[in-house]
Amino acid sequence: MSNVQVQIGGNTVQVQVQSSGFARANAAVTAAAASATAAAASAASAAATLAAAALKANNLSDLASASTVRTNLGVAIGTNVQAYSANLDEYAAVNPTAAGLALLDDADASAQRTTLGLGSIATQAASAVAITGGSIAGITDLAVADGGTGASSASAARDNLGLTIGTNVQAYDADLTTWAGITPGTGVATALAANVGSAGAFTTFNGAGGTPSSLTLTNATGLPVAGGGTGAATAADARTNLAVVGTAALAASTGAALVGGIQSGTGAAAETVQATNRRVVYSDQFSTPQQAVTAAGSGGTVIFPRGATTTLTTPILLTGLTNIRLVGYGHAMRSGATRINSYIDCSGATNVIIEGFNFDGRMADMPVYTQADFDANNLTYNTPVVANGATASWSNITVRDCSMTALYTNFAWFYQGGIVNVQNCVLNAPVCTQTYSGTAAAQQYSFVYLQTIEGKISVTGNSFLGAAITNPALGVNAVFYSGTTGSVYIANNRAEYCGRDNVGTHRLGVFDGYGDSVNVTVENNTCTFAMGMFAHLSAHARAKVLNNNVIWSANCEASYNGLPIESTITFGGQKGCQDILVQGNTFDDPSRRHAQTIVLAAYDYGTPLTNIRIIDNVITKATLGVGVFGPQYDIVVEGNRMPDATVGIQTGAAPGGVTLTTTLGTEANGVYDRVFIRNNFIREIGSGGNGISISYGTFTTATVGYILVEGNDLQTAGGAGYGIILLGFSTNTARNEIIARNNRVRGYGYHAYFRDGGYFTWQNNKCSNPATGDYNDGGGWLTLEKTGNRLSLAGARLGSATLVAGTVTVSSAEIRTGDTVRLIRKTIGGTPGYLSLGTITNATSFVINSNNAADTSVVDWEIVH
Repeated sequence: MSNVQVQIGGNTVQVQVQSSGFARANAAVTAAAASATAAAASAASAAATLAAAALKANNLSDLASASTVRTNLGVAIGTNVQAYSANLDEYAAVNPTAAGLALLDDADASAQRTTLGLGSIATQAASAVAITGGSIAGITDLAVADGGTGASSASAARDNLGLTIGTNVQAYDADLTTWAGITPGTGVATALAANVGSAGAFTTFNGAGGTPSSLTLTNATGLPVAGGGTGAATAADARTNLAVVGTAALAASTGAALVGGIQSGTGAAAETVQATNRRVVYSDQFSTPQQAVTAAGSGGTVIFPRGATTTLTTPILLTGLTNIRLVGYGHAMRSGATRINSYIDCSGATNVIIEGFNFDGRMADMPVYTQADFDANNLTYNTPVVANGATASWSNITVRDCSMTALYTNFAWFYQGGIVNVQNCVLNAPVCTQTYSGTAAAQQYSFVYLQTIEGKISVTGNSFLGAAITNPALGVNAVFYSGTTGSVYIANNRAEYCGRDNVGTHRLGVFDGYGDSVNVTVENNTCTFAMGMFAHLSAHARAKVLNNNVIWSANCEASYNGLPIESTITFGGQKGCQDILVQGNTFDDPSRRHAQTIVLAAYDYGTPLTNIRIIDNVITKATLGVGVFGPQYDIVVEGNRMPDATVGIQTGAAPGGVTLTTTLGTEANGVYDRVFIRNNFIREIGSGGNGISISYGTFTTATVGYILVEGNDLQTAGGAGYGIILLGFSTNTARNEIIARNNRVRGYGYHAYFRDGGYFTWQNNKCSNPATGDYNDGGGWLTLEKTGNRLSLAGARLGSATLVAGTVTVSSAEIRTGDTVRLIRKTIGGTPGYLSLGTITNATSFVINSNNAADTSVVDWEIVH
């Protein structure tokens, strides 16, 4: 590394270079020096040129033009600098104020007057001054000749102007003002000048004229209201002046607004008669019912006149309205010749009351509906009341005191909303002549349809009256509900010829609940000539069927169920049936049309019937009184009376002809546990029927747990079948315990049948009169304990006998071949010996022997089966 100093233009530059590159650096320095020398020469030339220019010492005299120099220097007179002026010298001596500067920069005289605060008077000529405001004070009184009053007080001013009150002018008087408005008629001046009591005077004083009220007033046109007149010459003008509204004005569209009214009582607010009247609108005041509804608006009432008929070509729409009431007592409503979707459409409305109408569905005049109709319109044609939440949300619809004739599809159709009340309506349906899916069946024929409702549903006090039919395919469904998440209350209704057969879609029973419904109560209803199921509870939770009276028609649906409770998978959140009570009902199937009167059925291993109570019902003419099929847990069938059943009570692994599904559980999840059948009375007629049958299928992993059959009274005169059947049929027997105790069994082929299962107990049952034998034991159980039972009510089970010559024959129909007889010497007689049981004659007698012929002891005996 080397340091090199280089002189460039008189400056010394030190450059540090690598030793190895010094040659290259030296060449660069040499080139830089040459460039610097050239620059220095150029600078010297410029300096010489400048030296030749104008010099300060020469006062620019060395230039040919001083003006050019000034311009070059930027001081041209009149452009860059001000030319000299003596006036400017004087101004330079003045120090301007802010006010002066403000005045100087104004654009014109008007702006300057504004700056100086001068008003419009500053521009007025002395000969034409106009003063429009302000005040003048401290001046000499302005003479009258100069336009003044020549005075300093009002009184003096009036005097100076010749207006002295009482001298020059009349003092004011209201009466004089009134008289001034009256133009005197002919002869008035003469009359006024006449003396009182003289001819021509208005009145007399103590004269024959009497009082003014007895005289005729003429020529007094225009007497003002203030003077006791009307101020008018015609009656119409007089009413106007007196603010009296005539009958013509009151009848006009705006007249009623002129008359007010107020309710009595504290806090009452005044309103016009028009506003009061418009709270209630009459449909016949308008061209169409829709116009009347629109006029009434939210909070209004529309009254349809009694004895009249409204024929609709389009529905009456209540969309967007709230707190509206439609009243039609004695008023008929129907469609025209062409069917329409509905008569009153409550979609999008809230708090609606529809009452008193007589609706006509006009079935006989309407076309046959088809599958396409259903797909397009959900079959709500000519439905009097519709509320469709898919169109607009709605809530709280009440339909009451209405009637229905010639039902075409539905009476009331509610979908996706909240709170429905159908009350005290009388609804009639003709024989259905419609088809659906090509089948002549009323598969969409319902009085009340409710689906996906969130609030409370109440259907009470109605009469659902179907036609007297013999074909169960043509019946009408009274109430269909599905997907109700609030509550359903169906009570105190009457139904005749309602329900239909189980074909096609739902809406089958009289009261049909298909899936996903909670908090349901069906109580105190009377149903006669039922054509199908009375009530259908599918996938329900917290439901009650209480105190209903049901009689089925001799032509009702055959081989189905009267009251099915189905635990199944549905389209919503409710899985299976839980917490259901059926109590206090009377069910009569006089022609034994149903396969089962009450049936509990589960269709999937994962949807067991849970906590279901069938209590204190009367079931007459039953083919099967109560059936419980499919997975079941905590089931009670208690206190029911079946005085003439073919089969009383039966449980099973699955509903008849059904293979359980495994959507929500497999067989390993299946449970048949805690089933209690207690204190029922069953009397069978015919032959071959069974009293109570506990029969579960052959399971390998499902659990058959605790089953109790207790305190039941079973009897038949048929001499066939079994009083009680106990069949566990499970190879998974670890928890299988079936107990039958304290039952009374009479007249069957066998008292009981035991086969397959875990631990069976037959205890303290009282049996009698078997036609074939006491028991049919099929084996296959782990243990079978039989204790304390009676096999013949005619024979003694225990007693005493006295030996004669060491032996005695005891007669008792209770004894059975193979029984054990306990023998205890009660009193010693003769020479005692060893006691033993001798010959048993089945159901007749047994022999007690002593090994000593001299034994005459008294022996207590007890038969042990």
